Amino acid sequence: MMGIYFAVIFFIVFIVVSQLLTPQEYDWKVNTISELAAQNYKNKKVMQTGFIGFGILLCGSMIFNMVFKEQALLKSLPIFIYALSVGLSGIFCTQPFIKNVQYLRTEARNHSFLAQLAGFSFVAAILICMFESTEIKFKILHGIAFVFVMGCSILFGKVPRYRGVFQRIMYLGSFIWLLFLYPIL
Repeated sequence: MMGIYFAVIFFIVFIVVSQLLTPQEYDWKVNTISELAAQNYKNKKVMQTGFIGFGILLCGSMIFNMVFKEQALLKSLPIFIYALSVGLSGIFCTQPFIKNVQYLRTEARNHSFLAQLAGFSFVAAILICMFESTEIKFKILHGIAFVFVMGCSILFGKVPRYRGVFQRIMYLGSFIWLLFLYPIL
C-alpha cells in the first residue's frame, strides 16, 4: 500500500505548489483544484503534472496490489478507475477561471465527465469496502466516509461561492479514507 501513500503525498505537494503560484484572480474559496490546471492558464502544467502523476502512481499501485498481493478485483477496480479518471482529467483541462479567455468546450466537458467518473468510482469503492468489511466499527467508518464525501459533493454544487472550500475538504476526507481505511478490509 506504499504506492497509495506516494500517490497522495505527490498530489498534495502539487496542489500546494500550484496554489502558491496562483494570480489574484484565483480565489481558493470559489475556484477548484481543477482550475489550477485550467485551459490557457500560464501555470497549468504544474497542476496537470499533479493530476497525471497521481493517476499513474495510484493506477500502478492498484495493478501491483492485484498482481503481486492478489487483492480482489472488486476492491481494486473502482480505485483504479478513480485514479485513471483523475489522471486523464489532467490531460483534458477545465475552462479558465479568468473571464473572457478562449477555451475548448469539448475539452472542458471531457474534464467534467472524468471528474464525475472519478467521484462515482470513489464512492463505489467506499460502498464496496463498507459492505465487505466484517467488523462493525469499519462498516461505520466507511459509512461515515460515504456520507462525508456525498455531503461535500452536494455542498460543492449547491453553494458555488464556497465550492473551492468544499472541494478541498472533500479531497482531504478522501485522502484520509484512501490512506487509512481503504487498506483495511
